[in-house]
Amino acid sequence: VARALHYQSARRDHPFVAINCAAIPDNLLESELFGHEKGSFTGATQRYVGRLEQGAKGTIFLDEVSELAYSLQAKLLRFLQSNEFNRLGGKETIRVDVRVVAATSKDLKAMMEAGKFQEALYYRLCVIPVRLPSLGERKDDIPILINHFLKKFSAIYGHQVRVESQAIELLKEHQFRGNVRELENLIHRLIALSSSDVIRIGDLPAEILETRAERISLQKNSTYKSFDDLPANLAELKQRKEEFRQLLAEQERLFAERAVEQADGNLSEAALRLGIHRITLHRMLRRKSQ
Repeated sequence: VARALHYQSARRDHPFVAINCAAIPDNLLESELFGHEKGSFTGATQRYVGRLEQGAKGTIFLDEVSELAYSLQAKLLRFLQSNEFNRLGGKETIRVDVRVVAATSKDLKAMMEAGKFQEALYYRLCVIPVRLPSLGERKDDIPILINHFLKKFSAIYGHQVRVESQAIELLKEHQFRGNVRELENLIHRLIALSSSDVIRIGDLPAEILETRAERISLQKNSTYKSFDDLPANLAELKQRKEEFRQLLAEQERLFAERAVEQADGNLSEAALRLGIHRITLHRMLRRKSQ
């Protein structure tokens, strides 16, 4: 989103500079943002132009801005208010025209109220807030993103792969708590491990197959629609719980058998495709006789 804002703006011919505030230690982040003068600290053998200056007339993207140290927040606030700063160890006041886009996966307002994020900085950043819905809130994007990542990783591996429609529908049911990164890594893994030009349901990892198994069991075998319908008798409740456990185990076994069949009987290959240990696959298959 930050790149889209930049490249669709009048600043698109100038630099787009991104910095992950969570990936750089606090004692180095100030120098990385504002730069430093030669001799300002041990190891500073020459002047360093910081990211703010590098992004002059363009856009600087502060990812995970919530991870900024409290003391550094004050210096960033001063810059946002005046467009001016000093390099670390320097006396010269530097003025830079740059758009600042900040992002975080945390609740900044809650952090502010807890005294972990400066109130003035919060309101200074929150000029035009943009909420990016999670991938689970925009499931229609999943097939589009799948095709995008298929092209990306197929080009890298020189192996053209497609995902069957049934597998795509199953992926649309998954919550993807890791959002787009989780989906991207999943497609990457599937292509890297694929020996076929088609990714089928049996190729999907265990956590996705198990989620579907649980959903199917609930849909097909749910007798009670609300808490009012549940039996008051404790023994009957335990019996229903055991019935559900057996149904779920049966679904897991069916998926395990399908994976082994698609791997031509190779248990190690089937376990690899499911993303589980070979011992776990053995345990799922043994449930047939229990």
